[in-house]
Amino acid sequence: MRRLEPPPPHSAPPAGAGWLVSTVHEDPSVKLTALAAWGDDVAIGTSDGMLLRLAPPAQASAGEAPASTAMTLQGRVRVAAEHAIVQVCAAGPCGMLVLLLADGTVTTHELPSLKPLARLERGVDCTSIAMLHADNADGFRLAAAGRKKLILYRWQAATAAVAGGAGKQLFDAEAACFVPLAEVALQEPIRWMAWGGERQLWLALRGRYARLALPALEMADVLPIPGGAKHTEPLGASLDGGEVLLLSQETLGVFLDNVGRPSRGFSLTLSEAPLALATATPFLVALHKRGAEVHTLLHARPPVQRLPQLAGAIALASAGTAPQPPALRPPAVFVLERRERKESEHKPGHLVKELGHVVKELGRDVKDHVKELGRDVKELGRDIGHHVKELGRDIKGHVKELGRDIKDLVRPHDEEKRGHRRTLSNRGSSSSAHDGAGADLDASRAPNMARESEGSESAEWSAPLPRPVDLMISYLRQLDGTSPEGRALLRKYARVAPRTPLSASEHL
Repeated sequence: MRRLEPPPPHSAPPAGAGWLVSTVHEDPSVKLTALAAWGDDVAIGTSDGMLLRLAPPAQASAGEAPASTAMTLQGRVRVAAEHAIVQVCAAGPCGMLVLLLADGTVTTHELPSLKPLARLERGVDCTSIAMLHADNADGFRLAAAGRKKLILYRWQAATAAVAGGAGKQLFDAEAACFVPLAEVALQEPIRWMAWGGERQLWLALRGRYARLALPALEMADVLPIPGGAKHTEPLGASLDGGEVLLLSQETLGVFLDNVGRPSRGFSLTLSEAPLALATATPFLVALHKRGAEVHTLLHARPPVQRLPQLAGAIALASAGTAPQPPALRPPAVFVLERRERKESEHKPGHLVKELGHVVKELGRDVKDHVKELGRDVKELGRDIGHHVKELGRDIKGHVKELGRDIKDLVRPHDEEKRGHRRTLSNRGSSSSAHDGAGADLDASRAPNMARESEGSESAEWSAPLPRPVDLMISYLRQLDGTSPEGRALLRKYARVAPRTPLSASEHL
């Protein structure tokens, strides 16, 4: 573990150029997983369920940097034999540590003795915890997020026993503890959270950041997370006055005020996607895979200092957010590094054990991805069904419109056809009245021609002829037998009555 010591306030520009890195604790026999800092003390959790407390030498007074950068082990206790400690929160003024174990259990321990206390009420199946720090113990708050609910706690001081008359005891003594304050049902899991004062809690959900107003317990979205849950890991840092810095993209931080509105005219640009953030006003330390970098929170500038020697570190913890004496020096930041592999870890037994852990973690990741894929497929199925319904309605509308267009297109031809029938009927009647052509027709042929006319199925006009076919052909010859229209009509009626030959000009 290393300590980042901020520069004195009178350091020459650029500000922050004098941050010093020192090693304060080394123990290659254990795997460190989580840490918390308060003042000059540090609590560390390990992968095998051990809780360690480190502090500077006793001769160093509070608030001053110790003469030696090394810290000594002040206490250790076994918390869980089979579960790693994944998160540690310190409430120094309350004299308590709150731990989150890998199995979702939340435990509490007394400071400085690390004595185990009662388990946190309803603190089961939790995924993350967050502590609200305050100047006095009464202002401390705790949030414990589970998969389906978020529980908020307040600090309750210890009470003494109250004795009544006749040696009877009215009220028993109660130990100090965190008691439930409120409970919020969750529709989706919380991926990150931080307090923004007693009136609000900042949350990162599946695809957005949200603000939970207290005590009304009203949740409102404040910022989307680009790429949803698959690409960007949500992260942020609480600042003074309820302000917060949220990671809107992989390397872009946005400042929001206590109601979720942009609070500054600039954003903070990081060189790489951060793994952890820690504030030491007026600085921000961002930890990434290639080391760490120090930014100022006052201006939109490049990093004031880069620390490549911290490559491989896994966690950060600030001893406080506000500057500390002497001379209002920014608080120190502690860095938890990944330990080097020992030779014993190359043995087959240890490698098999490590492989088992990797396979277990991979199984959990695959399970989460399968669930996410199932939700995406279900949502895709709903979208496809909706689009198919829309397509069906569109096709039905187009078919109706096509039917109307066809009907409108056929109607003039039907009217023209009926007009031709009426014209031919009228012309046939007038020819029989004025020409007397019916007298020249052989009476013996009239019945046969009528029967042929009535039995003809090949005629294009299905209406019955008002006169025999030969009479109509004779009339057409007298009317206009040389025009193209007349010849077309002659050929039409010639097919009906093939016994009446056509001339050479009429065949044309």
